[in-house]
Amino acid sequence: MLFETIVLLLILLLLIFMLLLQSSGMNGHRKRIFGTVISINGKTFTLKRKVRFNGDSTTYTIDAGNAKITKNNSNLSTELGIAIGDTVMVKGMISGIIFTATNVKDKTPFSKLPPPKDTEIF
Repeated sequence: MLFETIVLLLILLLLIFMLLLQSSGMNGHRKRIFGTVISINGKTFTLKRKVRFNGDSTTYTIDAGNAKITKNNSNLSTELGIAIGDTVMVKGMISGIIFTATNVKDKTPFSKLPPPKDTEIF
């Protein structure tokens, strides 16, 4: 009798934990990745991430349709605002190689950005 009660209690605790986990939104894999933009198609882009230790790289498809996008500390609300070759940090949820972004931050230094169109270069 005591054994059955303990088993039922453990099952109940496990079910409660699973419900809490799902309701908190932690059933996906939250992640932050850094990499280089290698292609852009509308609000979706491909990011190549280099792994530090062995030099291997992974390519992710980033869905930035609903993401907050910042570039050099200025908010961009109308366009993706990044270019091929930019280094970006992406926060969001990942499933396989599909990454649904909540935040995209362009980390490209000012020195690598092209000058504004109305600026003369000496």
